[in-house]
Amino acid sequence: MAVGARGARQSAQCGYSGTQTRTCTNPSPAYGGASCSGSATQDYTNSPCPINCVGSWGSCSNGSQTYSITTPAQYGGSACSSINGATQSCGTPASVTSWSACSGGSQSLTCTEASGGGAPTCAGLGYNAGVNTRSLWNSSVMVWVGNLF
Repeated sequence: MAVGARGARQSAQCGYSGTQTRTCTNPSPAYGGASCSGSATQDYTNSPCPINCVGSWGSCSNGSQTYSITTPAQYGGSACSSINGATQSCGTPASVTSWSACSGGSQSLTCTEASGGGAPTCAGLGYNAGVNTRSLWNSSVMVWVGNLF
């Protein structure tokens, strides 16, 4: 590519490299003007393109997961959301419904077990997984109303 005496880079894109060439023909020296001096070609390399960090959280195991960076940020690219090797808790804790209304002297609630290594578990909350019942009848207290005879 022929350019003016000043020369110009062929691309302003990152990561691009090449050779720029100049000539003294646009405009040509005239009226006693001096010809161009120095080399007519020049190699150049633009700055490398930014590389954004690539990382992700691993699978949940025993209530924990680890962050792994597969591509670190370079040349001004965006940083990862965490540091390599960071750990965090994971999984879903057990969930418990409210006790139902009293029916036939008992109530029930349901405990859905933790998943993915989450905590606490149903046992950790004091329940069995699934339906739990409790009796509201106290056999040690009896109240008599009225005459016995």
